[in-house]
Amino acid sequence: MWFDTETPFYGQDGPDYDLVCPSCGGRCVGKTYSRGVRGTYLNPYIGYCVKRILCSQCGVVGELKSGASLEHRFWYRIRIGEHVLWAENESRLRRIQDVLTGNTDRNQAALYALPQWLIKGSNRSKAITQIEKMLADQSLPGSANG
Repeated sequence: MWFDTETPFYGQDGPDYDLVCPSCGGRCVGKTYSRGVRGTYLNPYIGYCVKRILCSQCGVVGELKSGASLEHRFWYRIRIGEHVLWAENESRLRRIQDVLTGNTDRNQAALYALPQWLIKGSNRSKAITQIEKMLADQSLPGSANG
């Protein structure tokens, strides 16, 4: 293990997540922070946790009071058979779509390492169809898809 709590990433703000508001069910933003890094020098994994949920429809919904993570449900969540595909935000979902449609070589970076159940067989075409549908209708909450 190369990293510990002294790593510069620890405690820093992370990416925003698109979440389902636990209060009104609308789309809200989850503000994240880095809880630490693990892995190796060449392949670090930064663990992000939701520290605040902000909903434009009902105001601040949740604020982290301890060192854990607020419970949350990703907005971009798609059920494909017995599996669930999720993405933190629209940008990540579009990158997954690019890999599945062949617009990005999935072997170029570990970021695009997708599970085999998603890459092979009919699940791939089902995922592409559902991702396109979700991106076309931004009002669809992820909970409606699984």
